[in-house]
Amino acid sequence: MSGDELVGGTVSRTYTYGMQRIAQDQVINNAWTPSFYGYDGGGNVRQLTNVTGAITDTYDYDAFGNKINSTGTTPNHFMYRGEEYDSDLGLYYLRARYYNPTTGRFMSRDPEEGKFRVPATLHKYLYASGDPANRIDPSGKADFVEVNLDNAEISFKNHGLIHLFKVGAADSQVAVEAYVKALVSEFIAEMQAAGVQFYTGNLFDLMFNSPILGNVPWAARVFIVSAAEIEVTTYFPQNRP
Repeated sequence: MSGDELVGGTVSRTYTYGMQRIAQDQVINNAWTPSFYGYDGGGNVRQLTNVTGAITDTYDYDAFGNKINSTGTTPNHFMYRGEEYDSDLGLYYLRARYYNPTTGRFMSRDPEEGKFRVPATLHKYLYASGDPANRIDPSGKADFVEVNLDNAEISFKNHGLIHLFKVGAADSQVAVEAYVKALVSEFIAEMQAAGVQFYTGNLFDLMFNSPILGNVPWAARVFIVSAAEIEVTTYFPQNRP
């Protein structure tokens, strides 16, 4: 899959997508010049490479996404968490809102109401509940916690439904979906055993990293049809509109 960027009606840059944003191709010194994205486990763009595999640009960020060190001069709009950065505004575009990494705040109010049992979600401008080292906010509407596979079940149960998690690595996408179904089924069973009511029709996301996908965040979207029927699909959140 590919996408184009227009300037004055002329294509100035194209993007190639697979499981993630793979590469950009842009006009530099009157010649089309491709660059390939290199991500870390948090989905941050850490480097660009050329067609020979040589590193042309590198990026280091603090927890809130401020660029603290970089090398190279290749024009690039996608950096912290793989999100689009507007260098003229100094803001990241997170779909629902723009985010200012300098202040760690969004530029407009949260369109979601938040959860009264989670006070940090009631702050209308706070990014990632003030904990960007462990949380992300790819939609600009709600932050999600990141955990490792070893403690995914504990964190899942503690934080409840309607959350996005990085549940660690898996052998394949099929294995991830099977793991997610088992995890959700166990969670529902424990809720029922404890006499806690759960609601069918809940929709939430579990985030994971998979070595076969280059260690970049993917998500399993879970829909609870009933206690006995759970639907799981997968997508790459950075490719969402």
